[in-house]
Amino acid sequence: MKLDFDPRENMSVFAYYYSQTKINKINDFLQKRRIIKNWYIVSLFRAGLKKTVRIKFRDGKQVYIKSEKEYHDFWNSELGTK
Repeated sequence: MKLDFDPRENMSVFAYYYSQTKINKINDFLQKRRIIKNWYIVSLFRAGLKKTVRIKFRDGKQVYIKSEKEYHDFWNSELGTK
C-alpha cells in the first residue's frame, strides 16, 4: 500500500521505528503460526514463560529448542527457512 504522505513527518523518529518493529513482529507471528502446529506453546516460550520448547511443524517435523539464542539461530539458518 502506497501512502500519500510520509508518516515520519507526523511522528518522532523513535515512534516511527517503534511502530515498524511492532508491525514486523506481528507479521512474523502470523507467518510462523501458519507453519507451526503448537504455535501457542511457542508463543509462551517467546514471552519467557517456558524455558524450553518442542516446535511441532504442520508437516510432522519437530525441533527441540533450549534457549532464545538457539531459537533465533534456527530461524536464521537454512533449516528454518520454509
